[in-house]
Amino acid sequence: MIGGHSISTCFFAAITSLTLAIATPGQERTSEDVLTLDRAIEWTRANNRGTKRAKFDIDKQTDASAEAKTA
Repeated sequence: MIGGHSISTCFFAAITSLTLAIATPGQERTSEDVLTLDRAIEWTRANNRGTKRAKFDIDKQTDASAEAKTA
């Protein structure tokens, strides 16, 4: 019975190891996958419609002011 016990224990350990080895690649995280606060702020600023609109309005007013100074 001792030999049968060790075989089933080894079989269980092998199956558990293979299951974990197969599941691990899908759960790997790289530094690119992690969203840091700085990256979140940068992304929000780049994709914020209100900010883009305000920048457009500021640029338009700057151009109008420059034209008025040269006229």
